[in-house]
Amino acid sequence: NLALGSPQNKAAMAEAGAIGPLVAMLTVGSSVAQEHAAAALWNLASNAKNRKAIVAAKAIKPLVHLLHAGSGATRAKAAGALQTLCNKDIDNKVAVAEAGAIPHLIGLLQKGNNSAAQETAAGALQSLATIPYNRELVADEGGIEPLIALLSYGTVVAQKNAAAALGNLASNEHNCKDIVAAGALQPLVALYTPSDGEAREQAAGALQVIAASDGCRQWRAVVAAGGEAALQVVSAT
Repeated sequence: NLALGSPQNKAAMAEAGAIGPLVAMLTVGSSVAQEHAAAALWNLASNAKNRKAIVAAKAIKPLVHLLHAGSGATRAKAAGALQTLCNKDIDNKVAVAEAGAIPHLIGLLQKGNNSAAQETAAGALQSLATIPYNRELVADEGGIEPLIALLSYGTVVAQKNAAAALGNLASNEHNCKDIVAAGALQPLVALYTPSDGEAREQAAGALQVIAASDGCRQWRAVVAAGGEAALQVVSAT
């Protein structure tokens, strides 16, 4: 993949007109071609100018379709592409949600799915849940419980993304209470001690939001679950 790891190649491929054919391939290509097209668009989307061009080429709906219609590998790459398209772009976050991505992303979190798909789906939900509208949608579609479950059985990357997603969701008062009631505190505390540095940081951040955000303030519950050390670390930083 010429786009991978090279900002110059990503810009050159887009300028050469690669985006339109790649988007078309998501719909009319073979299963392998769809996987490669989704992967290429995922890589190209790390460039802000390319993100606009990919959305303008109407890539969101076919990428969402592949979340449930593609192979396991294709689903993972489609979720990764959608996550990257949402990077620092509120309009894209809304468009991806309105295209129906959220229930399919939640479905990819389930145990037994491709681990790469779990990682990218949790990452996409984390990105989508940075805005209030999507926080409500993720909760309404039943996303809280699968994210909590992923804290225990997912890969380190999946755990990190799930913890970050729960932290974003918890800034909504109703979501926060539901997250606590669904049993998130113990796995978040377990993820904090000891674990991969990034997953540890995201777990601590989620516990901080649950403990101290307006409308939630579950400090005592977090401390009772053994999360006091995580709160102290976040407060100190």
